[in-house]
Amino acid sequence: EGTDPVTGVYKVKLNVVLDDIKLKSAVSQFMEDPRFQRTFQETKFDERKVVVLYKPRTGLDLPFNSKAVQSVMDLIQDRLSGKGFRVFLPSQLKRIRGRAAEMVIDEETAINIARQETGDAVVLVSFGAGKRPTSDGYYLIYATLTLKAYDATTGELFANVQDRGKTITRGGDYGLADGIARVAIKIGP
Repeated sequence: EGTDPVTGVYKVKLNVVLDDIKLKSAVSQFMEDPRFQRTFQETKFDERKVVVLYKPRTGLDLPFNSKAVQSVMDLIQDRLSGKGFRVFLPSQLKRIRGRAAEMVIDEETAINIARQETGDAVVLVSFGAGKRPTSDGYYLIYATLTLKAYDATTGELFANVQDRGKTITRGGDYGLADGIARVAIKIGP
């Protein structure tokens, strides 16, 4: 129960147990009818809300405020928005929850945040990167992007995707940061 932070509409969500056999049968028939299934799906999917959070998993994972992580987070949020999801951006989560959206959290906390905000799903993003020197004075940058999506209602993992990429870059802090950002843009989609 509460105000939707995106639309400003006050909403109440109910969990209902149906005991009436006739009502259960009517709902079952409705859900099985292809004509009504499409209407139901289109209506329901217009309201899909997803929370996207960054969760470092290892010592190689980049900090939330790095150029590469921000590039990846933007790509993921843009892609989900393009598919019709209403995405809670980190700035919205910070305002909503009154705490930093980039805090290190575990899966349970992420799912609870999504539930509190009536989200349908939570996507946890991890992005690790490393470097190796090459014989010609450059660095080989390699990165791994991991996305795990959880159903906010059941807490079940329903998607687990990982992608890797690499590129050559020059040395120095700017060169390394730029190389990692280029790998992020390559594997982000």
